[in-house]
Amino acid sequence: MRINLSGFTVAVMFFVAGLTLQAQEAARTGLQLVIPDSTHLQVLELRSGERLVGRIVEIREQEIDFQAGLGKVTVEI
Repeated sequence: MRINLSGFTVAVMFFVAGLTLQAQEAARTGLQLVIPDSTHLQVLELRSGERLVGRIVEIREQEIDFQAGLGKVTVEI
């Protein structure tokens, strides 16, 4: 599955030991993506309100692989 995020705002939220950290919107040029350790859960929130819950498992120059509950999704950035 491939999702194009051009024109969408991505908010990445981290949940650590039940504590929710503040969501941060990132401009495309300032986007800093990291592969979290297994204690972190990430939520990609699209402008449409749709949320993908899981973890970034691979980061490439133009896209990321995001492992969600229903499988791996390739997301263009």
